[in-house]
Amino acid sequence: MARPPASTTPLALRDGTVMLVRRVQPGDADGLQRFLKGLSPRSVYLRFCSGGANLNAAVHRFTEVTGERVGVVACDLQREIVAHAEYLLIPSGRAEVAVVVADQLQGRGLARKMIDWLATDAARQGIESFVASVLPENAPMLALFTRAFDATVTESPMMCEVSFPIPQAMAERRAA
Repeated sequence: MARPPASTTPLALRDGTVMLVRRVQPGDADGLQRFLKGLSPRSVYLRFCSGGANLNAAVHRFTEVTGERVGVVACDLQREIVAHAEYLLIPSGRAEVAVVVADQLQGRGLARKMIDWLATDAARQGIESFVASVLPENAPMLALFTRAFDATVTESPMMCEVSFPIPQAMAERRAA
């Protein structure tokens, strides 16, 4: 199914700050590199499950345009990237979702809005549910998934596995 061309959608955070969300584009490599290098070591660890993540490889993956990976970025009003979210198709009508937000914007509702955007897109592509692997110490992300998306969490000492359905009706309601 063809996706619409890249367009920018303004999103208001809980505190009224406006962010601009749009699909990742191949030309975003430099902006994504600056964004990822500006994250705290803790944010890098929580997103990539490694303190020694290869950020250059991540930027390359994030900007690949494939049918299996759909990514979005949030930009501030100066068009600097401040967040990235994506889903990656996996078997059985599911997709793995991941998000990372600049440290200074965490806890203000941006991650939820980006996941909502991805859920709307995924539902249109026939994807039935999202899954995520989250480190047990990433309490804010686990809370977001359980509160906002009524996710099921399977806990273990090393990694929590999260899953939640994204029915079309739910995705359209959130997008409205």
